[in-house]
Amino acid sequence: AFVAQGCSAVTATPAVTVQSGVQFRDLYPEAHKRGRIVMGGTCDSVGVGGCWTAGCFGPFTKRFGNGAINMLQARVALANGSLVTASKCSHPQLFMSLRGGGGGLAGVVVDFVARSHRAPNYTSRAEFSASAATPAACQSLVARTLQMSAATGMNHSAGALCDNGGLHWSCGG
Repeated sequence: AFVAQGCSAVTATPAVTVQSGVQFRDLYPEAHKRGRIVMGGTCDSVGVGGCWTAGCFGPFTKRFGNGAINMLQARVALANGSLVTASKCSHPQLFMSLRGGGGGLAGVVVDFVARSHRAPNYTSRAEFSASAATPAACQSLVARTLQMSAATGMNHSAGALCDNGGLHWSCGG
């Protein structure tokens, strides 16, 4: 189990250390081989650095929190050339600024440590495709679909922006 720099051993938790340029398409299968999941988005071509410093929402966000919340520590190269390790117990203001608060503004993150979670035994996925002829019909379609997905507990996250699944909308004339 991992303990962030400066923190008590009571905070020990399963975690993974990842260099900032790693993409989720490489991280997800490695975590899965170990029976773990790591919080990220639905676009597996995104890198952990951009995802975790911007928030990052994915299929398990409702259960485990977003990617930024699961960040436990980061090694950061500062503008003065120093390399510091930021966590909630060491350089806490820097750490909080990295967790979805405008990543890339405080320094260059060299690597991250993020909490990992036991992978579920079963998962399911649903896709939905729809089109509407008018903007009003599209607005109604989107509103009703989101109401239905909220009622069933579906997570309609960033999949709408990706070509690998999720909700796809075609609203035009």
